[in-house]
Amino acid sequence: MRSGRQISIVSPEELWEIGYALGLPPLEAGWIGANLVVEGVARLSFLPAGTRMFFPSGASVVVEGQNAPCRHAGRAVARHTERPSDEISFPKAAKRLRGLVASVEHAGPVLPGDAVTIHLPEQWIY
Repeated sequence: MRSGRQISIVSPEELWEIGYALGLPPLEAGWIGANLVVEGVARLSFLPAGTRMFFPSGASVVVEGQNAPCRHAGRAVARHTERPSDEISFPKAAKRLRGLVASVEHAGPVLPGDAVTIHLPEQWIY
């Protein structure tokens, strides 16, 4: 039974891109409240709504959409970098790189290094 709990998913590759745009090393996922880091998925933030991610434990999540960058996350980055301007510059640098919001479909442990299987929803081109 789907729980409806939402999580935030980011990728280290996109955190690197955001850090680079801000003139910083890669951002830490925890700085912006991410719950899950998924490595090796090209353009993670562009996975469409309805995409399902499956983990070895049987846990799965359903992508709801992109996680929009905001000044709240920018404020958190600014606290860590000690650069107040990052509150404003983060949302611009993180646009379309902020990761995903997903709902837990099946609960279960997800451990560091676990493989993820991604199932894209059927796509129609008109």
